[in-house]
Amino acid sequence: MHDTNDLPPSVAEIFAAFLRLGISAFGGPAMVAYIRDLAVDRKHWLTDVSFRNGVALCQSLPGATAMQTAAYAGLRARGLKGAVAAYTGFGLPAFLLMVGFSVLYQRGHHLPAVASGFRGLQVIVVALIANATLNFGKVYLKSWQDVLMAIAAAVFLGIGGSPILAVAGAAAIGLLLYRGSDVGPADQGSNVKDNPFRD
Repeated sequence: MHDTNDLPPSVAEIFAAFLRLGISAFGGPAMVAYIRDLAVDRKHWLTDVSFRNGVALCQSLPGATAMQTAAYAGLRARGLKGAVAAYTGFGLPAFLLMVGFSVLYQRGHHLPAVASGFRGLQVIVVALIANATLNFGKVYLKSWQDVLMAIAAAVFLGIGGSPILAVAGAAAIGLLLYRGSDVGPADQGSNVKDNPFRD
């Protein structure tokens, strides 16, 4: 199942591309914007509509959205093997860094320099997520309804609302707000009859 008219990538190409991305992309959910840049803009493995639908699906599931989005992009590009290649390639650098940093922290967390370094890492995450929020907003907030729903969800979550209720509420409100409007087909550029688990 490949979303564009280009030739599907090899499993090795997917693994290598996501390995490079996993080495260079930081910030948890902020990495979804980098996955979009790779899979939609640079490699043309997915259409923008397919990617947006995948991100919506991934964000409504528990777990790490960036990892799920990488697997989704691999699935759409090359089936189940592509999903495994993207997931593994994307997650491997973080896994190795986490092991390395855990060892470093365990051995030196009592040292002021190490504690200060880890404090700096905590602070930079805010900037990375803010950058991703701005990038996502530019791409996905196209109407006043989109902006209003995003603000309402942010306020709801900011006052301690449940993420599950926010997702369910956004889906329900989306049914009301966008019914009959042109939000695009469910999956442009793909053959939905294809089996994504077949190579």
